[in-house]
Amino acid sequence: MTIQLLGTPDPTLGLTVVDEKGLPLAFDTDQTGRYLTVATLNSSQVYVSYYTQDLTSKSGIFWIISVNSPYPLKVVLPVNATPVDMNLLPTKIYSTGRNLAIEYPAGSLQLKYVILARANKTADTLLNVTRNVPGLERQRNRLQLLEQLLARIQERAKGIHKQLALQLKELVQEAVNLAEKAPEMAKNNPGELARQAQDIGNRARQMRGGGRGP
Repeated sequence: MTIQLLGTPDPTLGLTVVDEKGLPLAFDTDQTGRYLTVATLNSSQVYVSYYTQDLTSKSGIFWIISVNSPYPLKVVLPVNATPVDMNLLPTKIYSTGRNLAIEYPAGSLQLKYVILARANKTADTLLNVTRNVPGLERQRNRLQLLEQLLARIQERAKGIHKQLALQLKELVQEAVNLAEKAPEMAKNNPGELARQAQDIGNRARQMRGGGRGP
């Protein structure tokens, strides 16, 4: 049996192949390290476990998973991670423990996500920068409220249906974009900053209550 691996296994951490009973199976890799030949014997299932650094990259606060898979995929995101962009429509979204799991059909996937705990630290830094600017106390309080609402929405999102999850993705992206622009807007157009923060906050409250945004 020949299996195409997704990414080159890390040679320092090794690779394991077992059957449905957890018993090890003999295997061999080709010269590229991307294809595995397994002696399945009478096994009905084969499980391959390995570590690879080929599938994930980071740009700013965003983590990006890029993979071209001939198999259906199940992606389990880190704790506090929220997807903000994806090019494939998922077939299933659900929680597994404290993690969000997303299943996709076979194909070329690019999934971008942000870890809110770290995004919150970035937002805190932006708030500290603008803390002493006159007239920004209300905007700062609104952004802090938005941050709390988004954290609650993330918890709720673990069990919601696909459409609401996509709305959450868009809302989080807007909030992240607003946080990145907050210092400049606070100086040049604080009224617009307040309006956008209020708009996102209102939509977040609607999602928290299970309703749909406008």
